[in-house]
This record gives sequence, structure tokens and C-alpha cells, in this order.
Amino acid sequence: MIFLTRPEIQARLNMLMGVQLLVWAMVSAATIGPFAERALILGQAIGNLVILPWQLSTLRKALGLDRERFLRAIGAQAAILVIGSILLAILAGYIQFDSVLRLALASGIFCVMSWITQYFLVLEQRHRAIFPEVGHLIGLAQKGN
Repeated sequence: MIFLTRPEIQARLNMLMGVQLLVWAMVSAATIGPFAERALILGQAIGNLVILPWQLSTLRKALGLDRERFLRAIGAQAAILVIGSILLAILAGYIQFDSVLRLALASGIFCVMSWITQYFLVLEQRHRAIFPEVGHLIGLAQKGN
């Protein structure tokens, strides 16, 4: 919705995406010799890391979010992903992901556990209250008295 009502925000995000693609291309071109196809992954990772702070800042300002609460939520998200990734790496030492089904199952479990953790650690009570309301609206939950 923000993009429909605030075209200047969309224009800034589009410009940042262009810069991100430029960084991606420059890093990939500079490292294609030593890294071959991995240079494309490196370029994408560096492009994302370089531009992400400006993208997040643009969205935070456009949505009028408090800086401290925003940073706390981003920090919680990062901690959840780091801890989850460590647990997934430990799990990978015990289970061989030698089929698409096993990989999809492990990825699915990782996502569900991340979502549940984010639900309790990142969302505030007022945001969690939206989920039952949506369930009522789409008929998945009965409305309580």
C-alpha cells in the first residue's frame, strides 16, 4: 500500500535496487576469474549487505517507525536466524540431505520454527492479536464471546 500512496518512496527503493545491481555486477565481474560461478553469489551477497541498511532506513522512515523498536526487532530477527542456522548446521552433521524431499523437509521445519520464534519474540501483543482476527475473517476460527 505504501507504494501506491507514496511514489517517492518507491522511486527511492527502485534507485537503491539499481545501485544494488550495479554493486552485484561490479563485484561479480571483478572476482569472476578466481571464483568462477561463485563470483555471482559473492556479488549478490555483497550487493545486499551494502544496500540493505539504506533500504531498511527508507522503509522505517516511510512507515514512521520508532528507531529503537525497529532496531530491537531487527536484532531479534538476526539472532533468531543466527541461532537457527547454527542448529541447522548441527543437524546437518547428523542427517544426510541427499534427496530433495529431505532438504525440503528440513527447510520447512526451519521456516516453521523461525516463524513461531518470531511470533513470540519479535511481535508485540497488539500485533499477535491480529492473527486470530484474520482467522475469524477467513472462517478458520470461531469467534469467542
